[in-house]
Amino acid sequence: MSDPRGRLRAVGRVVDLGAYRERRRAALADPIARLERAVRRLDAILAHPSARRHLARPEVEAELRAINAQVSMGLAQRAAERIERLIAALERGRAGTA
Repeated sequence: MSDPRGRLRAVGRVVDLGAYRERRRAALADPIARLERAVRRLDAILAHPSARRHLARPEVEAELRAINAQVSMGLAQRAAERIERLIAALERGRAGTA
């Protein structure tokens, strides 16, 4: 038995992997864009009621302060890396960093 038609919307769609890779490479090369994406992801995670309890934890607060300091010092690449580690830890359900 085949899948219902509603699930097969993407069939026949051509994806240009070279163009995708180039867009991805360009986006990763810009540390400000990377940082902005990470902030949007963190904001979405922390907007969820079950994740708000992490904000009061000392480890998360310390990470957010360190990220803020790195941004203030113009270290966008390092801040992006740090916030991505924090996001990964929060997604795994831990409050610390990786």
